[in-house]
Amino acid sequence: MNKYLLSKEVIEYLRQHESSNPNDFALKKHPFEIVNAKELTQQLVGIQKAKKKLPTWYNTTGILFPPKLNIEQTSSEKTAAYKASLVSGSKMIDITGGFGIDSYFFSKQVESLTHCELNQEIHELAAYNFQVLGSENIISKCTDGVEFMKFSNDWDWVYIDPSRRSYAKGKVFLLEDCLPNVVDLMDTIFDHAQNILIKTAPIYDITEGLRVLKHIKEVHIVALDNEVKELLWLLEKDFEGEVTFVCTSIEKKKTYTYRIPFSEIETSRASFSTAASYLYEPFAVFMKLGGFAWVSSYFKLNKLHSMSHLYTSSERVDFPGKTFEVNEVLPYNKAAIKKFSKESASVVTRNFKIKANELRKKLKLKEDDQRFLFFTTGIDGKQLVIDCQRIN
Repeated sequence: MNKYLLSKEVIEYLRQHESSNPNDFALKKHPFEIVNAKELTQQLVGIQKAKKKLPTWYNTTGILFPPKLNIEQTSSEKTAAYKASLVSGSKMIDITGGFGIDSYFFSKQVESLTHCELNQEIHELAAYNFQVLGSENIISKCTDGVEFMKFSNDWDWVYIDPSRRSYAKGKVFLLEDCLPNVVDLMDTIFDHAQNILIKTAPIYDITEGLRVLKHIKEVHIVALDNEVKELLWLLEKDFEGEVTFVCTSIEKKKTYTYRIPFSEIETSRASFSTAASYLYEPFAVFMKLGGFAWVSSYFKLNKLHSMSHLYTSSERVDFPGKTFEVNEVLPYNKAAIKKFSKESASVVTRNFKIKANELRKKLKLKEDDQRFLFFTTGIDGKQLVIDCQRIN
């Protein structure tokens, strides 16, 4: 960790070049002998990526950033703050600490937070930044977090973000193949802790997680700007009750959260109809959950088809997703293609035989963020086109 990166001259130089292309910047001759181009470029990339993703780090003078990959893999501030809202108590350990974004936010919710990171460089950067940020209740250790956890038997929480890369298999998707292997470690961790919070990739199969993990109390599906970013598995020692799914979509103006007991997912039944006055496209968290019948039942909406996952109603309802006013519904045929050809509209396909980009090219459509053409399948199994206007 080159402390000369913290000199006033270097900091001002990096901010002056904040909008520079990193590849060009790396080849540029820089006016410093004590800091090389590679070190400068690493900090420049960190500043650029932190501006939106990590505004606290971006706006704090004296922060040092890790390599690009570590920034890309870390939580955003918004999702880290959400995770932190799930924990409380006296002692917590982050056994896969990384750059420390999650640890920083966890430390605001517990009395003492232990951050463990095996990589010496990343550990030093995180520990240094904790000091800059004034996080006095974080203890940072360059050690194996699983082994360090075993030194104490009274952790309130253990947090794990398993690495989805295996030395033997490369990129992996099953929890059993990740490092550390939380499936094998669950009993050991519960010997030392009351609660476990596990972060998995957004593509991880929920059904698989329910199969391999024990004592699951809650499963949180977290989206940011309608893109699922994280699956969070909250495990409580000896818990044998019903699993609750928590769907949270963090949007620019509002955060939507729905708590759904597992039994409601299993027992809900959808109703169906043709397209009425309003059309609804659910937020991504519901698409990930797969509770399509629950959406229909809870919001009292009709589905267009069992596999289309679009909803409709005659009267407008407040809905966690995109809402559209229906202009016209047409069967998908040559007449429809001719009618919409060279118009301006966004294309969405749901349960349709042709992909959206192919339809856009075929119809020679210009992009429009207010008018939408939904190509889908109706209740009678026939292909159709729904011409809609987005309601903001």
